[in-house]
Amino acid sequence: MNHTRPILRLIDDFKRRRRDTGLLRVQQPESGAPFTLGNLPNKVDFGALNAELMELRQDLHQVACSVLAHVEKYGDVRLIDRLIAAVPAFIDTHPLMDWFTVFGSVEFVDGKAKYKARGQSAIEVATALPFWTIPAEE
Repeated sequence: MNHTRPILRLIDDFKRRRRDTGLLRVQQPESGAPFTLGNLPNKVDFGALNAELMELRQDLHQVACSVLAHVEKYGDVRLIDRLIAAVPAFIDTHPLMDWFTVFGSVEFVDGKAKYKARGQSAIEVATALPFWTIPAEE
């Protein structure tokens, strides 16, 4: 893939911001190994962590809006899968997937985005309504 394309640079930049954030990184234990807290710092500044999480979610929302515009223009949903794969493990991707389904011509089958021709996306509304504010589907 050509990573000089602006839409791909947005996702790559998001990955860099995610990697550089000071948020705690949870390491995946080896298969069958018990989870331990390991070498977590003794004092955690939860206010700073919350601020960084909000900033990361705002960045993710901006990239998601750009990806939604790309899907509307080209009908190419592969970038949605790339974006969801770039989301850190501590952020639930289900609200983001629901957001793409509600505002875009997208459906998810077995966790993968599929294009669903159904007219125009609601990009203006999607821009104003971040994915974490979408009520969970029952």
